[in-house]
Amino acid sequence: MNLELNLTEECQERRKAAFGNSPSFHCPITFLPFFFTKLFSWIGIMEFGKVMMKLTKLIREAVGTISLREWAETEITDPMVRHTFYALCRTSTYCIEPERLRAKNVLARVQKGLKGVLYIEGGWQTMADALKTLAIDAGVIVMNHQSVDSVKKNEFILSLNNGEKLDASYVISTVGPEQTSSLVGGAEETSLDTWKKRVKPVYAACLDVSLRHLPHPNEQFAIGIDQHILFTNQSRAASVSEDGSSVISRSVSVLIILASPLYL
Repeated sequence: MNLELNLTEECQERRKAAFGNSPSFHCPITFLPFFFTKLFSWIGIMEFGKVMMKLTKLIREAVGTISLREWAETEITDPMVRHTFYALCRTSTYCIEPERLRAKNVLARVQKGLKGVLYIEGGWQTMADALKTLAIDAGVIVMNHQSVDSVKKNEFILSLNNGEKLDASYVISTVGPEQTSSLVGGAEETSLDTWKKRVKPVYAACLDVSLRHLPHPNEQFAIGIDQHILFTNQSRAASVSEDGSSVISRSVSVLIILASPLYL
């Protein structure tokens, strides 16, 4: 699939993290400035540096099947370093409850995040528009303002809310397992029922704000240590507004997915 997007990479040098608590502490992502942060004690600074170095060389499969909590409790002794590490993990996965997360999968996500993040010029709507254009060019019929009332399994006959019926070879559902199960007749006899019983959805409260000027231009990125909060200025890496305004996002993760590959 040839999806043409303009991507901008956010380098580590441009990421300044203010880790929440009261008061806030500046904690740059690159190694050298860690020696000047007030977030950790001197012993904590040394330990965090060792943890970060270990992450850069870590071989995922060598971690085994232990939970993230087990890995962190074994590898990290300083409480503040451990809390900061958990904050980085939450930011990389949008998941909490480290005792249920599979360590090797989360650590792999953190490794990728430390190498930099890609942002889409024009924002996520650019990707949605590009996908829609490709689909239409391939012969896809886009039906707006329609919903599915039921799906007959095996034959995949979809009944729409306007009374129309559609035959399909495959069905891709973008709603949760509980809602998908309620749409599919006889779902209790399929793997959908198992999925529905195992999974818990992630609920996140997100707020995007467009500002002409940032009240604190040097505060671009923040992670909460004592709260599951992420704050980021997306415009520092890519143009995501039409008039050059800065678009900032604040999100709060409050639940977890249990059936994710990240989990035990």
